[in-house]
Amino acid sequence: MRGAVIAITLAAVGAAAPAHACQLIKAAELPVTMEGPYPFVPVKINGLETKLLVDSGAFFNTVDAESAKRAGLKGPYPGVSLMATGIGGDARLTIGRADTVMLADIPLKKVDFLIHQRPLTAFSAGLLGQNVLGALDVEYDLAHGVIRIFKPKGCGSRANLAYWSRPEDNLSVLPTRPTNVAEPHTRFSAKVNGVSVTAMLDSGAWSSLLSASAAARTGMRPDSPGARSEGLSGGIGRHMVEAWSAPFASISIGGEEVRNTRLRIAKHDASSFDLLLGADFLLSHRILVANSQNQIYFTYNGGPVFRFPDKPAEIAAATPSLPPEAGEAAKPDVDAATLGRQAAAHAARRDYASAIRNYSQALAAKPDDVELLRGRAQAYLATKQADRAAVDLDQALKLAPNHVLARLVRGGLRLKKKDVAGAQADFDAALQAAPHERYLPLSIANQYSDAGQIERAIGLYDSWIAAHPKDQRIAEAFNARCWTRIIWNRDLNLAIADCDAALRRARPNSATLNSRGMLRYRLGQFDAAIADFDASLRLQPNDAWSLYGRGLAKARKGPAGAGDADLKTAAALKPDLPEEAARYGLVPA
Repeated sequence: MRGAVIAITLAAVGAAAPAHACQLIKAAELPVTMEGPYPFVPVKINGLETKLLVDSGAFFNTVDAESAKRAGLKGPYPGVSLMATGIGGDARLTIGRADTVMLADIPLKKVDFLIHQRPLTAFSAGLLGQNVLGALDVEYDLAHGVIRIFKPKGCGSRANLAYWSRPEDNLSVLPTRPTNVAEPHTRFSAKVNGVSVTAMLDSGAWSSLLSASAAARTGMRPDSPGARSEGLSGGIGRHMVEAWSAPFASISIGGEEVRNTRLRIAKHDASSFDLLLGADFLLSHRILVANSQNQIYFTYNGGPVFRFPDKPAEIAAATPSLPPEAGEAAKPDVDAATLGRQAAAHAARRDYASAIRNYSQALAAKPDDVELLRGRAQAYLATKQADRAAVDLDQALKLAPNHVLARLVRGGLRLKKKDVAGAQADFDAALQAAPHERYLPLSIANQYSDAGQIERAIGLYDSWIAAHPKDQRIAEAFNARCWTRIIWNRDLNLAIADCDAALRRARPNSATLNSRGMLRYRLGQFDAAIADFDASLRLQPNDAWSLYGRGLAKARKGPAGAGDADLKTAAALKPDLPEEAARYGLVPA
């Protein structure tokens, strides 16, 4: 890997080592832009301009089959395939080779990629994995939109490589487990409620995740006090898994302890780790993975570590205390691109005030930058400034009419404003501009369904299901079409076929069982509905919709008051649920 070679001179810690004994030579500096909670870097694969998700949890670079075809990747090992294991089970991957890859401005030759049959991320080719990230020492400075790759020279195990840290930063240093071809991930020890676990750094995970088996060792289960449903979670495997969250009194990593926080929990098939430290952890810390020393260094940036706040009050209460430079006026030597990446990092942490400030500073220098306009528009929408968002989106699309993400965001905004014709124009333009984005029609169909535009949603589901009968997300599409017909309260005979098809094509899950339960309730099959809701609640004991549906069915079946407890519990878990259900005509007897 080649890049700008800059030497940072360090000395050994606590020893009378000669000055300049250790040089940390910067081999590369990769600009990273957060798209929501996901970090991406720009690449060209055989000239195909795209981006890759920086995924330290992926053992190898991976692209989807469509991107491999468009980039002209060739198979250097005919007939060879690999089995990868992750959240959601196993996936069989083939291998392709790119003649040239430009990683930011770094030229690479003869680069191998694993090829997955389905897209792994939206609007990108795939993942940048540990075969690149684990080769040298890597600094994750996502809060400032940068990943730096270093090659130490003359640095022993006692040299402090955290060149940025100050005494007041409370630097944490802990040993990592040795890596090899079979286990290339960055792993180290941590404690959750005093129980020892193996942690893994996973920049491709949108939030940190504890395995269900490790949670059980701490005494935490899906029906424990304070636990709540988090829906379904997915990874490289073909199946979705049940996710939930629970409160934990203490999480200790190195010299840092986080008290009274929540963690997402899910069952996974991997045996080499218990705790994934995802984007929430990486954004709240500056981290150097020193593979040369088998150590990891990190300092705390400030703000929430293990959960992104998702409610307005939580966002206000958890505004991060980032380094001082984050809140200052733009400096002359900070360019618009850097400010834009920092703004995206703020937005990923739900610190929208800082995001808007940085986007505005960047736009003062580059007023016609479409990505900056789109990013600020999304931050405005998150803070309920729809009119300002509309101005930015209109300007972005005036400059770049085929910008797919801007079309999607404006289409969603127009739906909320009841401008259905305008929304359809934006969505149609997005579909036309990105015919290779396989899951784009599903995303648009879901938006139509949520907005009550049922026939438009059904039309997109119909065409997508017909075109992708064997896709790994086919069960999700059948369930979405089933649910859309349920809330429409029409074509329920077709909804039965959809729900049954979803259950045949995937492991039983709470989402599809809840859909079929609500469908059976609509059909007056109250005993069957209760059975489905019971099955859903065995998987997700605190799922508000399943509790509410079971309460409705019990109330209809009788005796009087039979469903009151379920209805009350559902409303306590999700206070706006009764109002939402009433819009669909789902009200107690």
